[in-house]
Amino acid sequence: DQLQIALKMSIAVMQYNSTPWLGEEWGLRNISFFGTCDEPFDDQGAVKTLHLSAKSSQKSLGGLPTPTINPEPPDAVRLPSDLHEFKSASGIRNMTMASLGLALLEIGYREPLRSHRKPFELHDVVTARRLAEGRPTPLGRRFQKLAQKCFQYDDYLDKAEFQEVVYQDVICELEGLIQALSVNP
Repeated sequence: DQLQIALKMSIAVMQYNSTPWLGEEWGLRNISFFGTCDEPFDDQGAVKTLHLSAKSSQKSLGGLPTPTINPEPPDAVRLPSDLHEFKSASGIRNMTMASLGLALLEIGYREPLRSHRKPFELHDVVTARRLAEGRPTPLGRRFQKLAQKCFQYDDYLDKAEFQEVVYQDVICELEGLIQALSVNP
């Protein structure tokens, strides 16, 4: 279920923010599911094996080569080297929350946002902001507003404030959506 995947991913973001395990710019490329090739893929099984992967710096591993997990596709657009300049030009104030909004939209549309990118949009976050204000994902307007809200947070949040914001504004909202969509006999 897409909402369960979004919920589990949001919990991981809340837990790993401000740690080496989660950088400011992250995406679905950092999410892994475990299983075997023999098993058919199903959303319920995927939720149980969802893991957030991180790329450690070689310094932290004592100079040993770092294995690459879920490498970024070659056509992925990277942020400019000056993150501050990008955030200022794009109106993004909290890149971690913007990355969460982008990931939520990709889950909602069930495809990478680059497939919706206009030629003038140099980064998925710019595309995501446009889409968040436009047509809703198949998960509906409430999910759309949740994703849109992720692009509006300030960068001054400390770790406790960040966790509170993600819990109240994202996790509780996703739990409410799941509860509203569940059918009880």
